[in-house]
Amino acid sequence: MSDVRVHSIGERPRPTRGVRVLVERSLPVTWARAPVRPDVWFPALAPSASLRQRYPATEWAFGEFADRYAAELDEPGRQAQYQLLRDLAADGPVVLLVSASPAHLTHAAVLACRLRRPVRAARPPEPEGGDPACWAGLVCPECGRIPDASTAVTCWSCQAVTAG
Repeated sequence: MSDVRVHSIGERPRPTRGVRVLVERSLPVTWARAPVRPDVWFPALAPSASLRQRYPATEWAFGEFADRYAAELDEPGRQAQYQLLRDLAADGPVVLLVSASPAHLTHAAVLACRLRRPVRAARPPEPEGGDPACWAGLVCPECGRIPDASTAVTCWSCQAVTAG
């Protein structure tokens, strides 16, 4: 599980270790006097302007906002930066920086929850083909079934004589 924290860029800095990642579409207005400076900036991971305007940072609206933002994260244009962020989180602690406050009601909180989930391992490919031995010689030529081993001379299904 990844160590991912969320912090508002305008708040007094807390003693935290890790790569500081700004996840905003544009630099915050308070950038010049911000006490915390980011190490990396991923603007593609910010929510769309329409989503941000539609849902205020309140607890009653956060659930629906989180669902819609999670759907936005699955868009192809965001996947490259999301994968870079996931790789950073796998290497060590990450602090997600946002300009809004309270930070726990922002898109960064949704992103942090998603980064903390373990990545599903890809399933190995299914082997091609069937059994390694050839069963063609055991198939009844009349009905296509495989006769029982105890009655190898006649097929149990159609009573045809088989090569047993």
